Amino acid sequence: MLDLQPASFEDFLREAKRGNVVPVVRSVLADLQTPVGAFLRVAEGARYAFLLESIEGGERVARYSFLGANPEMIVRGRGDVTIIERNGEQETL
Repeated sequence: MLDLQPASFEDFLREAKRGNVVPVVRSVLADLQTPVGAFLRVAEGARYAFLLESIEGGERVARYSFLGANPEMIVRGRGDVTIIERNGEQETL
């Protein structure tokens, strides 16, 4: 698996000071927690939150779940219109 995470906290600070978006990932063994339960905990109090799961075909259980809250940017699409919202400003494409 590709590791995009900074090697150390100092690396994180250096990249963040440059203005880069620095991915921070945490793998959690969650045999007693469902993805929806984890999502509800992360999303509590957030204006925007997401849960993405890797379900394929007719599977009932996802292999991976990705969740987050308070995104840096929001992309919305409807028909042939795309709206990008970042820092409280919107751009229509």
